[in-house]
Amino acid sequence: MAKDFCTEYDFRISDVISWIKKNGFRRVLLQLPEGFMRCFDLISERITEVLDVEIVVSANPSFGPCLVDEISARLLNADAIVHFGHLEYPRYRPTIPTLFVPTEWKYMERNWLEEELSRIAGSGKKVVVVTVAQHVSAVREVCKRLGLEFRGVMLGCYIPIDKSFEGTLAVVAGGDFHCVSAYLYSATANMDVVCIDPYSMTSKSGADVGEKVLRTRVWKVVECLNAKKWLIVDGLLGQNRELIVAEIVRLVKERKGVAHRVNALRIDENYLRNLGAENFDCIVITACPRIAVDDLKKFERPVLTPGEAIMVLRGSIERYVYPW
Repeated sequence: MAKDFCTEYDFRISDVISWIKKNGFRRVLLQLPEGFMRCFDLISERITEVLDVEIVVSANPSFGPCLVDEISARLLNADAIVHFGHLEYPRYRPTIPTLFVPTEWKYMERNWLEEELSRIAGSGKKVVVVTVAQHVSAVREVCKRLGLEFRGVMLGCYIPIDKSFEGTLAVVAGGDFHCVSAYLYSATANMDVVCIDPYSMTSKSGADVGEKVLRTRVWKVVECLNAKKWLIVDGLLGQNRELIVAEIVRLVKERKGVAHRVNALRIDENYLRNLGAENFDCIVITACPRIAVDDLKKFERPVLTPGEAIMVLRGSIERYVYPW
């Protein structure tokens, strides 16, 4: 069954082989998101059938292109990294040669997508379209046929559209993860969000999934209004946010509070409990805003995104700030 799943996606093995051969790499680290990890043996075997190269696999977190596993690559003396499932993050560039492979889904129903986008464009509002790495070629092709503006690839914390845009933002992605991002981003802008799921072949308003999340986020902000003791959890590599951490620490001290900072590669409920989360009034995850929104929304202490923390500390809670 794993092999059947793996054949649904284009790992661009020939491109990977060409890149490794051209650069003369001898030891290469493969990094895949959890959903694609089951395919690592298939990829490794296809590469080593052609090249005399050593392949090692990272099992560290691969939540996005902000977390390219340079740490393992250095420890293992790897010459390069092949990072599957994402395209390069605009705010972080690995220091080790890295090939980003979008791993596109082969079975996008382009005719159905064209019908959906045509229907949305028929509302009369200006429409721009974003998607994720798995659908970028198909979405770009359909947008070109329809004459719609394709803005490129979005991430859970990054949307390639300015908040001054007025119209409809169409998000082509499976599940609700990216839909929630787009809705939170649009909360203080004059734009509608429509989420198009190519796997289930359904569409819905971003508000359908985002309003409940937004209410939860506002409640977490309120819970931290009188916080005195703060825990700031920062990340590594592309999730290391020194400037944002420094600003939050400054604002906490300005309010005569206490701020403690820790760094982690993986952040979850058990990690926070081991840090003694009950000893803090408010926790801020600066590594990745989606950890607070998705993974820690029910945690026993309020956990904020960087944007939410700055809302509280600056006393600007009239309008919700996008998590990043």
